Amino acid sequence: MADEELINNEETESPNTESVAAGESPSAPPLQPIEKLIQEHGIRPWVAAGLMAEKKWAAGKQLTEAEFTSAVETYLKTPMAGPDKKE
Repeated sequence: MADEELINNEETESPNTESVAAGESPSAPPLQPIEKLIQEHGIRPWVAAGLMAEKKWAAGKQLTEAEFTSAVETYLKTPMAGPDKKE
């Protein structure tokens, strides 16, 4: 009977790796190309260029919508001279 319990425990404890790709959680929000997010949110070209330069993002960068909107909000609130540098 101990062998049977061991086999049952092994079967129930093994993770299901087939449905989840490596490095992704099952509830992870989808990644989208930055160009698509810029277009969907109606971001002006000069704002997009400044944001991408500040963040050092290249064309084709994949982000979640939450990451993108947070970055845009922060960028728009930052002074044109950049964030204050603490001495």
